[in-house]
Amino acid sequence: MLALDAWGVLHAPQNSEDNFPTLAIRPSPVQYVKSWQLKRSNPYHFAPHFT
Repeated sequence: MLALDAWGVLHAPQNSEDNFPTLAIRPSPVQYVKSWQLKRSNPYHFAPHFT
């Protein structure tokens, strides 16, 4: 299963980073992210989705 979600908002150049909202999707904690090299394939990175 693959689930993707994204959206973008344009801001005026004079806005500072302090005025931006926090991320809606936070990065997975690094201790739960795993990488596997599958046979005859590129490496895959797995990370859980916490809601």
